[in-house]
Order: sequence, then structure tokens, then C-alpha cells
Amino acid sequence: MTKAHPPVLKQSIALPGMILYGLGTMIGGGIYALLGKVAGAAGMYAPLSFIVSAVIATITAFSYAELSARLPYSAGEVEYVDHAFGCRRLSQAIGLLVLLTGIVSAATLVVACAGFLRDMLPLTAPVAKGLIVVALGWFAIRGISQTVFLVGVIAVIEIFGLAFVIFMQAEVLPDIADRLPELLPAPDMPAEAVIGIFSGAFLAFYAFIGFEDMVNVAEEVKDVRRILPLSILLCVGLILILYTLVALVAVLSVPPETLSRSLTPMADILHTDTPEALILVGLISMIAALNGILVQVVMVSRVLYGMARRGKAPAWLSEISPRTRTPVRATLIALAVVCLLSLSFDLAALARVTSGIILLIFLFINLALITIKRNEPHPPPGI
Repeated sequence: MTKAHPPVLKQSIALPGMILYGLGTMIGGGIYALLGKVAGAAGMYAPLSFIVSAVIATITAFSYAELSARLPYSAGEVEYVDHAFGCRRLSQAIGLLVLLTGIVSAATLVVACAGFLRDMLPLTAPVAKGLIVVALGWFAIRGISQTVFLVGVIAVIEIFGLAFVIFMQAEVLPDIADRLPELLPAPDMPAEAVIGIFSGAFLAFYAFIGFEDMVNVAEEVKDVRRILPLSILLCVGLILILYTLVALVAVLSVPPETLSRSLTPMADILHTDTPEALILVGLISMIAALNGILVQVVMVSRVLYGMARRGKAPAWLSEISPRTRTPVRATLIALAVVCLLSLSFDLAALARVTSGIILLIFLFINLALITIKRNEPHPPPGI
């Protein structure tokens, strides 16, 4: 009698779905929330700050693209560091840092979404947070195809929101040639302006992270060695164009100091304070935050699953549901921790250091690629 093989993750994500999933992981609520703060730090140089952030992100995106083709596994960062350095404790530490950033980001977004939901419905904070976690958890457990579809739909809504802002203020773009001296730094620019550009770039960097989450669904991607690296690079390029255009129309149409004080900078760019515009921007921002929660929960569950499969976490976390072909136990653990943190702790301080933790992870990923390329100069066929 043949022994039944245990269920494995379902490979169902094609290139279009992977691109939409990647865009959904990257856009999130970052650009909607951070645009005004970046303008406050960098002034008219805000578009330049976004470009600087994109350059930093792109360097690491190339590393993720090649590593994901060489080692297409869940818990990608853990696998890359372990393969490069052969140090169990270091790879476990990287895994814990990845889990920490995902859980903290998801819990912070749950708090933000709950606040918006309570503005519309007579709900207590615990009930609102619980509803959000349960609803998104249901999608995360149902299957990766359904999750990717939902993330893709939300990504289209987020892109529509940004494209709508650009379209409505496209009349200012022809002024770029005349106003170029305001947008580009001069050789004799003061030190404060340089500091402002890089301060804005550090804030803007948060709006670019998310491509690293794509590698954690590697075992659910068709033709992964081709599709996943291509998707990562395409997403970073598309986001760079979109963010730069948004930043340009922002500083060309609204004074940066006004943007820095605004709670709804997108509405200010549209030159309107009408309730309809504010509601539209608020709804898109909430939808973006919900998308961010779902993506982070999926990422955390896949990292737990991948670590468990390699003996770096309890083995029961690697079990796959035969029906949904998803790591249900790992997903439930991720949801429970996110819910607990959102109910119990002030996460503002932790959220502020998320970019710092991500930069530390990126440092090790780039070092891992250098080490692997030195030790294994000939990659597997197809890379």
C-alpha cells in the first residue's frame, strides 16, 4: 500500500497575480500617510527623496531577485542567510526580525483601521480590532489564490487613488522645466537641505518596503525561478514611477509646509476639503491599510512555516491543511499575536523603528548574496 504524501503549498500564482500581489505589498498605506511628512522634511526636494529611497531599495531588490531564483523557498531571508553563513543562530535571528517587523506592522495597521471603523460604526475598540483580524484571517486561511486575488483587487484600488491624484493635477507637470531649479539641489546648497533630503528619504523608504515579502510565497509561485525575480524588479520600477509622479504633483501644487501639516495630504493636492473627497481618500487609505494587514499576516505565516520545515521553529507549524493547502496553524498563530499586540500595547515606538530593522535585514541579505556568489559562482540553470 502506497503511503500518502503530506499536502504541500499550492503553486497557483502566475506572473500577473504576482505583480499585483507585489504592488499590493509595496503601496499599502505608506504613501498616503507619509507624503506630507516627507515634504515636511525635504521641502521641494521631496521627489528627490523618493528617488534616493528607490535607489536604496532597488539595490536590495536585485539581491532578493537573484536569491529568490537560487533558493525559491518560504522564509526566504532565513534560507538565504543560512545558506550563505551556515550559522543556525544567525538565520534564526534574521527570521525573528522578519517576524517582528511583520507582526508590528500588521498590529499597527489594525489599530489604525479600527479607529477609522469606529468613526463609521458604533463599535468598541476591541470589537473593531477583533472583526478586522477575523475577517482578514478568514481570507488568509481560505487559500493563496483567494488571498492574491483580494490583494490584487485592493492594489488596483490603491493605484487608482494615486493615478486619480496625478491625473487631476497633471496640469502642473508641464511646469517642471521652468521650476527645475526648485526641484534639484545646487552645488552650494546648505547642509540643512542635504540633511532634509536624506531625512525625507529615510521616511520615504518605508513606502518602498514590501518587495521582500514577495519571496515568502515562493513555494506557491508557478515557474518561480523566472516569475518571482521578474515580478520583484517590475514592481520596484512601477512604484518608483508612481511615487515620483505623486511627489512631483504634490510639491508643484501645494506648498511643502502646508503638506507637512495636513492629515489628508492627498485631499490637499486635489485642492478640496469637500466631505466626498475626504471620505474617498479616507476609504482608500483604510483599504490600503487592510491590504497591508493581510499581506503581513500571510508573510508571517509563511516565515513560520518555512522555519518550521527547516527545524528552526516547532514542527507543528509546518503542517498544511489538505483542503485549503495553506499553513493554517502558522496563520492562526500569526493572527493571535497580531490581535494581542493591537489590544495590549502602544506600538508607535516599535513602528518607528521598523524601517531601521528592515535596513538591518537588507544588510544581511546583500552580504548573503555576496557570500553565495563567491562560494557558488555558477548559479543553477535558468537563472
